[in-house]
Amino acid sequence: MFKQRGITSLELLCSLTIISSVTAYTVNMADEVEIAIANYQQTTDLQQIKARIQTAKYADDK
Repeated sequence: MFKQRGITSLELLCSLTIISSVTAYTVNMADEVEIAIANYQQTTDLQQIKARIQTAKYADDK
């Protein structure tokens, strides 16, 4: 009986398809995260928040 050694073309094709799909998904998620960060930074003025935190009065400071 013939014993197979190595990887067949079909196995290689399936592996490459899975790897390329995972890579495409990862790149797509990275793009979405960059867009979400940009939108968050536009809607939130971080300097204003920092100034409010620094000038906030605490309950202990009465």
